[in-house]
Amino acid sequence: MKLDRYLVVSAGGEARVVSRLPALRLDEFCYRLTIEIPAGWGSVLGEISLRLPDPDPTVTLDQLEPDEEVEE
Repeated sequence: MKLDRYLVVSAGGEARVVSRLPALRLDEFCYRLTIEIPAGWGSVLGEISLRLPDPDPTVTLDQLEPDEEVEE
């Protein structure tokens, strides 16, 4: 069985998994999860650890030097 889900994480550390593409709040981000479940899914098969990569840093307008231009 193959499932597509979305892991939604807020800035406060709360997390949820939803089945549809979520409408995110400003303090949230999400990752799409593709989960393949083997035939013996009714029992506990083990433990999975998930480490997400560090996000790319975002530059805000107040962090720019005065001579830098912003593309809009």
